[in-house]
Amino acid sequence: PQAPPPLLTVTEPVDIVYTWVDDKDPAWQQRRASVTPPSDALPTDSLHSGRTQDNEELRYSLRSVASNAGWFRRIWLVTDGQVPGWLVDHPRLTVVPHREIFTDPQVLPTFNSHAIESQLHHIDGLAEHFIYFNDDVFLGRPVRPELFFSSTGVAKFTIAPIAIDRQEEPGRLNGAMLAARNNRSLIAADFHRTITNRIQHIPHPHRRSCLAELEQCHPELVAAVSASRFRSAQDVSIASELGHYWAYAQG
Repeated sequence: PQAPPPLLTVTEPVDIVYTWVDDKDPAWQQRRASVTPPSDALPTDSLHSGRTQDNEELRYSLRSVASNAGWFRRIWLVTDGQVPGWLVDHPRLTVVPHREIFTDPQVLPTFNSHAIESQLHHIDGLAEHFIYFNDDVFLGRPVRPELFFSSTGVAKFTIAPIAIDRQEEPGRLNGAMLAARNNRSLIAADFHRTITNRIQHIPHPHRRSCLAELEQCHPELVAAVSASRFRSAQDVSIASELGHYWAYAQG
């Protein structure tokens, strides 16, 4: 008889989710021109072109995953209806337009990664265990799913040495730091504990059900973030930081 799998081995399927945008696309440029940013003070990087510029990192990130993490079940590429011109059809890769995952499509188009990330767990068919990749993240060596999840299903995350800003009245900060401050406030309100540091900019493992539970507990907040077309001082960063800390606090 076949031996059972080792106790410490991840046996559940693991998906990978990417977000991607190309601001050189004329159709995207039209959508961007149709929306006027709010006139009040925005985070320092809200309108920075580096947030929407495509340098073809995605092509090489996908290759790094195929070479070093071939155990993934499926890749989901979330875009504003865009498809890279070099991308070929593959049975393990699905392009997902924003309109298919946003609870309220009326808030589209959006140019805020925090908004897009707040809706990733709505992907139809997404596995319970998934890893969120930005397109500028690469795997430089073979890895196993146990790097990202325990065999009991707990998602792992890595603390960055960057401290969350502690000024009572913050100065001009970027959207990620402002969101980190809001993440800290939510964790303090929900669990009477604090968080002190950012999360590393690396692949982000998540349990789909944990993100859904976070949305169930804070539907108004998630709806507000999803409706924020540009990075805002009121955002939280769900897939890149808050989701990790909130799930961990829940056990």
